[in-house]
Formats: sequence, structure tokens, C-alpha cells
Amino acid sequence: RVEEAGAIEIAGVTLTGKYDRIDRLPGGGLGIVDYKTGKPPSPKAVAEGYSLQLGLIGLIAERGGFDRIAGKATGFEYWSLAKKGEAFGYIQSPVGGRSGIAAEDFVGKAYNQFVEAAGHWLTGDRAFTAKLVPEMAPYAEYDQLMRRDEWYGRE
Repeated sequence: RVEEAGAIEIAGVTLTGKYDRIDRLPGGGLGIVDYKTGKPPSPKAVAEGYSLQLGLIGLIAERGGFDRIAGKATGFEYWSLAKKGEAFGYIQSPVGGRSGIAAEDFVGKAYNQFVEAAGHWLTGDRAFTAKLVPEMAPYAEYDQLMRRDEWYGRE
């Protein structure tokens, strides 16, 4: 299936997502694919819980949030159109390898991270922080508007 939005209720909020592609894999599991025009998230960003998009899409799929899709998410891939070496286009998985996250644990990690974040910021009373972990959020167009340099002591 290609490009469909879905939603589930979890941790007191509605988690919505739109997948690029979900394939039925030979073993019966679901393969979650995200198309990228640039670089996929780094294994470090995934391991530290900052780039769990595919795990959350897998969670929505496993909980019946997408029409006509049922099963366990077992494969996760970014299909990038970016240049890598001399070739254009490559596939990278956020699980295994340098991320250190096993495919069978990825949806659970995404679930736990989402429940914790929702409890802090969406249903809890913790204040939103512009850049909670600055090294994981490089300069963006809104940095000047929020007077980032002043807040970080670089006037």
C-alpha cells in the first residue's frame, strides 16, 4: 500500500501518521518504507530516540490505525534518492547495525518514547523547550525569531 494516513489513541492523545509505503514481507510481517530526497536520520539519532518515525508508523499499523493493513511491523527502511559515493539512491535501515536496535524491539522503543514524551508535554505540565538537545536540532529558520543566540549566551 502507498501513502495513507492513519491514527490511534495512545497515552491520552491521538497519534497520527502517514506512511509512504507498507509492504507485506515474505514471512507475513509488514515492511515500513519512507522515501527520502535527502539523507535519512543517523543511526545515533535513532539509537538516542530522536528519529523514531518508522517505529511510530509501525505502531499505528500494528494497532489497526490504517485501513486494510494488519500485522506485525518487522522491516523498516529509508529509501533515499540522495547521492552516496558515485551512485544516486540507496536504502538504509534504522534498525540493526550502528543503531544497536533490533527490528523486533523498534516499535516498542518508539511506543515507550512516545508515551514518555506525551506524558511530559502533551498531557503533563512540563514546559516545551525550543531545543531540548541542541546537537540533535541544528540551526533552523526559526532560530533567529526565537532569539536563540541570546538564550544560548552568544549575543
